[in-house]
Parts: sequence; structure tokens; C-alpha cells
Amino acid sequence: MVEGFEDHCTRFQGLLDEDQQPKARRQQISDDIAEKQAAIRQLSLEIEVRELQQEGLQQQQNDLDMRQLDAMRGQMLSTTGGTERSLPNPRKRAHSSSDTTSALAETSPVCNRHVRRGQKGTPLNGRLEHDTDDASTDTSDVLSEVEVGRRVHIEASLPGKPEVVEEGPIHASFPTVPRIDGVWVEIACAVCGDNCTFRGCMRSLKSARQHHTHRHKDVSYTGLLNCCSMRKVSEDDV
Repeated sequence: MVEGFEDHCTRFQGLLDEDQQPKARRQQISDDIAEKQAAIRQLSLEIEVRELQQEGLQQQQNDLDMRQLDAMRGQMLSTTGGTERSLPNPRKRAHSSSDTTSALAETSPVCNRHVRRGQKGTPLNGRLEHDTDDASTDTSDVLSEVEVGRRVHIEASLPGKPEVVEEGPIHASFPTVPRIDGVWVEIACAVCGDNCTFRGCMRSLKSARQHHTHRHKDVSYTGLLNCCSMRKVSEDDV
């Protein structure tokens, strides 16, 4: 009787153990699932943080690219906020970038040449007269000054170096005359007197030579100064 009872207790204990094993396995599986879900949430947060950081870096890069683009276009930028300081009207905007395009110094032999004007208020009306004996020497001087002017234009266009363009009676009477290093200079063709090629004036010796080649093919010349001429415009011309 006792032996039968002990066997019965042993079998009952075995059944209890078998019943507890699935519960333990289920609990272990539940714990594993919870750990994996927590790891997934942590990974999602890290991915979101990285995306936000990348968006911030991309925005900063875009702002830097826009500033460089504005500097290349010659627009004025604020040194603190990076906002554009636009000019009051389109005329000032057009001439602000052309004021420092070239650095033909005031002592240049070409700028010091004065030509006759046929009618007051119309610069370079008719054929311009100039000396062509020293054309070869003047050409090298002008080309070197143009290269210096390009560097001056790049430095003046950088942020933090804004230039204020003030319109005066000269610019009001001669809108096609650019200001170079504080001096109003007129560049025009020596054959026909045309000075309305690009933005109202011949901005470089190359454009003047191209104008002479296309417009005056039958006119021969020995040097660059035979196809373009420059003179200073002062308050007395207004």
C-alpha cells in the first residue's frame, strides 16, 4: 500500500515537472522577444538621430554653397546672418559688379588719353583720335592691369567686403560708363565709337577686339589699341 502510494507521488511529481517546463520555455521566449523589441527601438532612435544630424549638415552645406554662389555673382552678403544685401534699384545692381571688373589705374597711358566729343552729352561721338606709335608697349601694360583687376573684383565680391555704389551726375548722364578704381572710364570702338556691346560698355580689351573684327573687317590694324580707346570722364563732361 505504501509502495503504491510512493509510486503515485513520483508519477504526479513528474507530471508537475513536465507542466512547468513549457511555462519556463514560454517565459524565456517572452523575455527574448522583449529584449529584441527594446534593441529595435534603440536602433530606431539611433537611426533617427543620425538622419537629423545628416539633415543639419546638408543644410549647412547648402547655405555655404549659396554663399559661395552669391559671392561669385558679386552680390553683397551680410557678415553675420548671411542674408543678401540687395541694392536699391537694378541700375545700381548692374554696376556694382562692374565697378571693380578691371583695375585700369588712373596713371594708365590709355586712360589718360582724352578724345574729342562731337556732341555734348554723347561720349565718343564719331571717330576717336589717338596715338598709335606706342601701341605695342601700351598693350602689355593694359593686359597686366586687367589681370590685376580680376583679382580685385574677386576680393571685393567676397562676403564682408561690401561696396556702396553712389550714383552721381556722371552716371546719370553716361549710364554706359563704368567706374574703375574710383575713376569713371569710357571704353569704345575707335572706328565707329560704339560702346554698347555688353551691359552698355566694352568691359574688356577682348570684347573690343572682337567688335573690331566682326564690324570692321576691311579696316586693318597693327595693334590692340588701334581698335579701342579709353578716356576718363569727369564732372566737367556733365
